[in-house]
Amino acid sequence: MQRFPLSAFRFEMELQAPCVFALAMVIGAGWYFSSPTEPPASLIIVSTVIANGLLIGVRLRKFRRLGMIALLIWGGVSFGACSGSFATARGQHVQIEAPIGPVLLEGWIERAEPAKRGVRLVIWVHAMDRLPQSLTPHRVRLTHISSLKTEPGRFVRCWAVLRPPPAPVVAGDYAFDRHAWYAGLGG
Repeated sequence: MQRFPLSAFRFEMELQAPCVFALAMVIGAGWYFSSPTEPPASLIIVSTVIANGLLIGVRLRKFRRLGMIALLIWGGVSFGACSGSFATARGQHVQIEAPIGPVLLEGWIERAEPAKRGVRLVIWVHAMDRLPQSLTPHRVRLTHISSLKTEPGRFVRCWAVLRPPPAPVVAGDYAFDRHAWYAGLGG
């Protein structure tokens, strides 16, 4: 039976540090997106600055491996949570809260994809009837039932019935409303 030397299992800082940091970032982002309430952004940013500042500072000096691994994990987790917080803040846009319609909608076609019944359009909204500009969503997704010959970039004016993005029906189910938020869809 062949035995492996213990040196094969040692933590080589130069080779393993990026992997540990990346894994810790995934854990931090997962923690941020699975938390039931919005974590305070100021706490996340301060933690990220301190952890990564310490990482840069101790990188210049000889430091114990266990301490360096702990700093890598702390820095990665806080950086992943900070990235999630910035992604949420960047996606600040309007979503409709109740069904509206029929309303006259004007905008440019951003995407056109075939759907089960007709064509699914993502429209960059220019104006919407009966809604002030401050309450108008930036993007909406519509399904046009009949065949439609159009391409992205065209200006359209149509009547539409809009609903808010649906929330999960069962706990733990796919959250389309969350997907719509990060995709910039308002209805």
